[in-house]
Amino acid sequence: LTIIAGGYQRGKWIGAKNTNWFTCDNWEDFVIPDSATDVVIPSSAIRDCQLQKDSTHYCRDLTIQGWKLIGADTVSRVMRVNGNLLMTTPGVLDFSDGNPATSDGTLYLKGNWSNYDENAFKQGNSTVIFNGSTPQNIFDALGLEKFNNLTVNNAAGVNLVLPRPGGLSLPRRKMRPERILFFSPASSQDFARCNRPAIRCANF
Repeated sequence: LTIIAGGYQRGKWIGAKNTNWFTCDNWEDFVIPDSATDVVIPSSAIRDCQLQKDSTHYCRDLTIQGWKLIGADTVSRVMRVNGNLLMTTPGVLDFSDGNPATSDGTLYLKGNWSNYDENAFKQGNSTVIFNGSTPQNIFDALGLEKFNNLTVNNAAGVNLVLPRPGGLSLPRRKMRPERILFFSPASSQDFARCNRPAIRCANF
C-alpha cells in the first residue's frame, strides 16, 4: 500500500531524521523515490543525503541544489538516474572518500549531465556510466569536467558541450569508449585536452 500525503512535493529531500536515502522521514512526502520520481536535494534541507552500501537507488531527474549527495567508499553504492542530472550552486555530488586506495560508488545516467562547477563533482574512484539510448550531453559551465572511470555505453554517443574551449579530464586508461565521445565546440584546445589514447574524439 502506497500512501502519499497531500500538499508535499514528491522526491524532495529534507533530511529530517538522518542521511539515509531509504528512510521515509527524510523525504517531504514520506515516500522513497523510484525510477519515475524526480528527486531534488535543495539548500533548504537539514542534512546531506547518503547512498547506502549494497543498495541501488533510483530516480528520474536528479537535481542537487544544496548540500551533498554522497556515494563514496564502496562500489556497492549505486545510483541509477533515468533522466537528467543537474548540479547547481552550492550542491555537490560527492563520490570521494578521500582515499585513493579504496573504490567509490557507481552512477548510471540515461540523460544529460549538467554541472555548474567542475569541483561540484568529487569523483574520487567512482565510475560514471552513460547508458542512454538517444544522444546525451555533458554540460559544464566552466569548460572542464573531471571523471575517474567513464563508460559511454550509448550507440547514439555522448556530446561534450562547453561554453568555451576546455575539455575532459581523466586518469590514464580510465575511459571505456564502447561508443564515441564527441567534443563541441571543436577547437585545437579541445583536442589537446583529449590526450588519452583510449579516448576517441570527433567533430559534430
